[in-house]
Amino acid sequence: MPAVDIPYYLDYLPKSLLETLDAQSEAADSIPGLKVAKGLRQQFPGIETDDALRFVCELYEAVKPELNRILQKRGEDREFIDRVTQQCTVANAGRDYLDPDYQTVIGLKNDSGNVVVGSLPDADTPSATVSVPEFVQGFQITLFGPPDTAKMAINAMNALNRVPADEPEIVTRLVQESGTVPRWGADNEDSQTPIMSNFLSACENLVGCFDGTLRFEDPVSGKKYELDESGRSIPIKRIPGLALPDGNHLLDGNPLPLHLFDFAMHIFHNWSRLEALLFYIPKLENEFEAQYLKLMIETAERMIGERNPAY
Repeated sequence: MPAVDIPYYLDYLPKSLLETLDAQSEAADSIPGLKVAKGLRQQFPGIETDDALRFVCELYEAVKPELNRILQKRGEDREFIDRVTQQCTVANAGRDYLDPDYQTVIGLKNDSGNVVVGSLPDADTPSATVSVPEFVQGFQITLFGPPDTAKMAINAMNALNRVPADEPEIVTRLVQESGTVPRWGADNEDSQTPIMSNFLSACENLVGCFDGTLRFEDPVSGKKYELDESGRSIPIKRIPGLALPDGNHLLDGNPLPLHLFDFAMHIFHNWSRLEALLFYIPKLENEFEAQYLKLMIETAERMIGERNPAY
């Protein structure tokens, strides 16, 4: 196996398993070094295109040094937390947790001078002004649910118009008078087993949600599901956290980051729709990880711009 790009991922996919996955995968001939789990490209030909996969790989190559750095730091932070917590356990023996001398890791700095657990001192926190697009201004009422199936995605998009028979009249009136629609947290979170077909189905379904073409007919009941003409929810794409690798897409034997793959596929297939470029980013642990995400997003935007001058 070649050199490992991100050693942190070996905690999830050890070298022996990566070698097995590599041997069982199919080469993507138009993208040197890329192998994909058997059958995925045939199952999702409109998502796993050559251009989309090339975009993912180029984005990974551009940001992997910074991703490796922040994941290495995450490992160091965990070691710091464990060591200091063990020291605090000894120091706090027989001491009530309300005692002003009770010790914890919160607010302590490591050898690099960084606060590992807790908020930054006010002096170190820069102020920022954020510009929010008009379509996400106002009250934020968000429901969360996975977009893995077309039926679930359609029901989430039509949530505002799905009025229970016993709903009080005042609730209906207040919702109508608010003039807002719910945000739908289209949730590919990492508390679920990261099955790649679910991620690709979600990408496919969200494309259909944004362009209004998503349809579903239940093969058992024959019931047809379609998107409502008005009052649709606004999907907010939730990608996995930074820690998980993707064993279904290997570049030179290395697993692609699951969060990057999911983000890049979504932005590649929806780049022309401003309302689709809204993301929920989970489980950031420090300001360095936020800086990495800024780099990933800006790099992806630049790459999209180079491919589409009108963007």
